[in-house]
Amino acid sequence: METKLEVSDDVLMELAREGFNPVYGVRPLKRLNQQNPLVKEILSGRFGPKDIIHVDVEDGRIVFKQVVEVV
Repeated sequence: METKLEVSDDVLMELAREGFNPVYGVRPLKRLNQQNPLVKEILSGRFGPKDIIHVDVEDGRIVFKQVVEVV
């Protein structure tokens, strides 16, 4: 059983923008990771094993949505 992430290019750009500072380097990225909302979503039971989670940016916020596979 494994959970899969589909991460949009917008998310990567947002992480690069928010996670880098010319003075502090990538330390802000470490802080972003420590406040990881995806971990909270998984621990709350919103996502589970075998889920596919699409990660995107909406209104300047990173959002997580469960992808429903059509069989």
